[in-house]
Amino acid sequence: MMAWCIPSGDFMEGYEVGMLDGIELGRRQLEGEWAALDVANARTARAVAQAGPYDELADRRGQHDRAEQHRRIVRERGILPA
Repeated sequence: MMAWCIPSGDFMEGYEVGMLDGIELGRRQLEGEWAALDVANARTARAVAQAGPYDELADRRGQHDRAEQHRRIVRERGILPA
C-alpha cells in the first residue's frame, strides 16, 4: 500500500514560483499579441479615414441610392446639419 505524501514547504514554494512564472509568461504573450493587433488596427483606421465619407464613396461606385440613404440617415440622427 502506498502512503500519501503531503507536499513539503520546498515543494509548495517551487510550485508557487512556477505558477507565478507561468502567469507572467502568459501576460507577456498577450501583451505582444495585443501590440500586434494595435498595429493592424491603426493601419485599418488610417485606411478608412483616408477613404473619404461613405456617401462620396457610394456615389463614386455608382450607388447613388445608398449615398442618398446615408445622407438622409446622418441628417435624421443629427450627425450632420440639415
